[in-house]
Amino acid sequence: MGGVTLFSLVFISLPEAVLNMVLFLLFSGKKKRLELRNKENIAAAVITLVLMLLTTLTVRSFAPNVVINVLGHVVAYILIFMFVYRLDIRVSVFSISLITMLMTIIENLYIPFVIGYLIGNVEAFFSNQANLLLVSLPARVLQLLAILYMWKYHIVFVSVRLNRKLDVLLPVVMFGFCVPELCISFYFANAFANLNLTQQIIFSLALFLLMLMNLLILKLVFEVAKWAIEGGTRHYEELENASQWLFEKIDNYLQDGDIDGAKNILNRLNSKLKK
Repeated sequence: MGGVTLFSLVFISLPEAVLNMVLFLLFSGKKKRLELRNKENIAAAVITLVLMLLTTLTVRSFAPNVVINVLGHVVAYILIFMFVYRLDIRVSVFSISLITMLMTIIENLYIPFVIGYLIGNVEAFFSNQANLLLVSLPARVLQLLAILYMWKYHIVFVSVRLNRKLDVLLPVVMFGFCVPELCISFYFANAFANLNLTQQIIFSLALFLLMLMNLLILKLVFEVAKWAIEGGTRHYEELENASQWLFEKIDNYLQDGDIDGAKNILNRLNSKLKK
């Protein structure tokens, strides 16, 4: 992959790290940790960004290829956010992996065209820092748009604690669609030079449509999870109201000295629970 220059660290890696941090926290349901009026939040953000940049310096210097580079960043980011923000391991793994995979797929859609038709070859692309900066701008714009969308519509990782099957189904479905698409995008990037223009366009359009379809399916899964949570919440509220009425009734019987009335209610409840 090659080393990291000061220019790329400040003007490419730092903006990417800032936007990634915001995306990870929003998707993990930690929107309040982005309030910079809080000194603890500022300290956490600074520590996180420093660690993310150190990760970039280390991984990009030693990673032999792009795949290892992506995986190295994902593992390091998971550990960083678990350590700094105390994220649950499942939430941290899921949120960071999913967002990183989606951003990598998007970059693999347009960067091969930039290298092949505007720059000429991979060596010329990586040797010019201005090229790296310019080609990163579309991804940064998409990250910013994603942040604005998630901020407005409160898109977060949904944990369906009330339904174990959906709790397992949600990450399985998302990874089941994103991982194969990520592999296909890497294949497209590597095979790009050996394809003619028609094949390149068809391949990229197919990959783009596949990504849109996956996002629609992910949205459907989110809606199902949201429905399950709302349904579970309603059942919980009904149970809470019924329990409150029951305890008040028993308390009234006890205050009136009607032990038999209280026993009768408890016996009826016991018989219902056994059915």
